[in-house]
Amino acid sequence: MFGASSGVQSDQVRLQTVTGINPGQLYTLSGYCQNLTTDPLGNENILLLQMSFQDAGGNTIEAVEVNAIDPVNSPMDTWVPSSVSGIAPDGTSKILVAVLHIQLGAAAGFPTQ
Repeated sequence: MFGASSGVQSDQVRLQTVTGINPGQLYTLSGYCQNLTTDPLGNENILLLQMSFQDAGGNTIEAVEVNAIDPVNSPMDTWVPSSVSGIAPDGTSKILVAVLHIQLGAAAGFPTQ
């Protein structure tokens, strides 16, 4: 995922719905992120892995998320593993899985690159 640093908030998201979920079961979302020295992320970037446990109507019952990578302190040019886990609460029928790249930009007081 990539977004241009335009000075205003600019977000990118990838979504997938996973069905056939069993309440009470532990689920884990895992993946890898990379920060390249050829186009480094600034500290105004937030990268999240998120699972939203939803009922049959698509209403979120509970969500869990984790920062997938630290743009300032994670190693450069290296695939960094990340994961988030949660137990599906009662009433869950599906999980909305999201990878979010949030660029806060100058609007949040961060200088853009």
